[in-house]
Amino acid sequence: MSTLRVMLFDMVCAVNRAVPFVRWHQFAARLLPPPPYTDRLMRWQGRGRLVVNLGNPRERELYVEGRYEPHVMSMLKQVTPAGGTVVDLGAHLGAHTTALSLHVGERGRVFAVEANPHVVERLRQNVASSPHYANIDVIPVGVSDQPGTLPFYYPPDRSEWSKGRLAAHAGEHNWLSVDVEVTTLDALMAARSYPHIDTIKCDVEGFDVAALRGAAETIARSRPAIVFEYVERLWRRAGFTLDDLREALPGYTFAYIPLWRHRTLIRPAPVAIRRVEDLPPAHRNRYELLARPEA
Repeated sequence: MSTLRVMLFDMVCAVNRAVPFVRWHQFAARLLPPPPYTDRLMRWQGRGRLVVNLGNPRERELYVEGRYEPHVMSMLKQVTPAGGTVVDLGAHLGAHTTALSLHVGERGRVFAVEANPHVVERLRQNVASSPHYANIDVIPVGVSDQPGTLPFYYPPDRSEWSKGRLAAHAGEHNWLSVDVEVTTLDALMAARSYPHIDTIKCDVEGFDVAALRGAAETIARSRPAIVFEYVERLWRRAGFTLDDLREALPGYTFAYIPLWRHRTLIRPAPVAIRRVEDLPPAHRNRYELLARPEA
């Protein structure tokens, strides 16, 4: 029965991924085999592979849906040319990293920067899962506006380790901590002879402003497009606002990237913003934003 259930679960997931207007994820969730959960290797972005663990809610959703933050993924590909170079700050398991690796191709490069020591090995596992990912450079450090060492906090529950974050966010959670190396993106790029950067994806749990301050020279040299996550609660705890971001990115314009609320082929265009108040109320908890150099 367990084997039959696994086969049915995989079949439902395959149909859900293949047909844009089919929404069988709830049905698939009911078919989810019982724990313990093992790593599963799935086809990813056509030619790639990705290793996920069904015990983690976000990884399970990725496995069932066959896609991850499609509105963000689409925008990253739009602003990144074939053969380009991308920096993924907060690479996590590598969903964006590996997709961008396939997008830029053999002539391109992807620098995957990840501070979470428990997630880095999973990231490396995913990068090693396909020869198409040979253009990825995994860099296991945190990024901020100055080098040093910071405590990295993570939940005791292994399935929630991906929620880990640096320093000031974790006091109320009674999370565990480990010290991690922190450097600046400028230092990382200087050590690699300052390659031209086309795109930066930044998702570092509220420390985005600090990370971009530490990338001032890289940004001045390359003027990349920057896609980042804004969660007001996390930014406020870290001591940052969108005004701080504008100061860190002079000469840039900003827009928010609308969610794809349904499995649809319609792709809403980014909407320009100047203030926090310009963000739509429906997105108050979390926004994906795009910063681009002024024309």
